[in-house]
Amino acid sequence: MSELIDRFLDNLRAHAGDGTVTSSAKLWADLKHVIEPPAITTVSLFDRYDIDAPAIDANPTVGELEVAETGVTEASLGIARYGSVILQGGIEGDELISLYPTRHVILLPSSAIVEDLPAAISQLTTAHETSVTTSIVATGPSATADMGELVYGAHGPTEVHVLVVNDR
Repeated sequence: MSELIDRFLDNLRAHAGDGTVTSSAKLWADLKHVIEPPAITTVSLFDRYDIDAPAIDANPTVGELEVAETGVTEASLGIARYGSVILQGGIEGDELISLYPTRHVILLPSSAIVEDLPAAISQLTTAHETSVTTSIVATGPSATADMGELVYGAHGPTEVHVLVVNDR
């Protein structure tokens, strides 16, 4: 594994997330181990990774979104220094799929991991110049200490697992 991937995973775990390195060939097998049914995603995700995942609904209704235990999305970037991912929104509803379910599983190409925030912003600036989109920086599960001690899941998933897809 590369030093950049190791640093990303170490920092992700430091923020109560978890991660696994996989390959395109092993992606479905590893994905099955980290999802909790019912699971949802977007149609284009399966097309990009060329996998057939019958246990994951790729075109969820609002009702299926409300009862889903796992949402599977893709990150456009990973930031090694913080263990953070950049999630880009779109018309497919990735934001809802990443926030509503209890567990968020994120596919992250290993080539999309950058060292720090300035490197990520540089890449995002280019992406935002060519299309209108939103970007969210997420670091581990949703957490708040508004009412005293730290509580997970108040504003999003209680569990985050990143599958780093080794594509280098």
